[in-house]
Amino acid sequence: MKIENKQRLEFLKSKLKQKLWQEEVQAVRRRFIDEIANFDLYFEFVSEIECEKIDNFVNSLPFAAPGRIDMSCFAEKSSYAMLTDLPCQSEIFFCVCLTGGEITINLYTKGKLENLAKTYDDWYCISPYLLFVSINLDKIIFADDNGEITSAQILSDKKPMPGIGILNRTKD
Repeated sequence: MKIENKQRLEFLKSKLKQKLWQEEVQAVRRRFIDEIANFDLYFEFVSEIECEKIDNFVNSLPFAAPGRIDMSCFAEKSSYAMLTDLPCQSEIFFCVCLTGGEITINLYTKGKLENLAKTYDDWYCISPYLLFVSINLDKIIFADDNGEITSAQILSDKKPMPGIGILNRTKD
């Protein structure tokens, strides 16, 4: 009987932790909608399938520190003063990594680079590290807490070296 009670307690703890995680994610989604100008007009949250694809790609990138991509590992890269200086692409994925306490939340959104440039200050207020990934996963743009914006081409014959993968979506 004691074993069954322990198992039941573990099950309930797990369910509660999952519920709290889902509530936190929903709170962050509401924050995006509230704080990003015209979010509903310009952007959308990506599907779970797209999240997994982006997670796998992002976790293969080299990291210098938690949440900070090591851009020095890429041979083909360019620096930009502003997002509007980047060559225009149709759509990109945005990865916003929010950390705090025991939980790391990555929310991926999708939108056009030109709309991101219009609302960049709003995004930067939410997270000082922003990662943008092209839809076909061949280019990344990283904006860091110093305001530096760097773009790197991912060569198809040279995959990025695995990093410390801090951008994992933590659920349990």
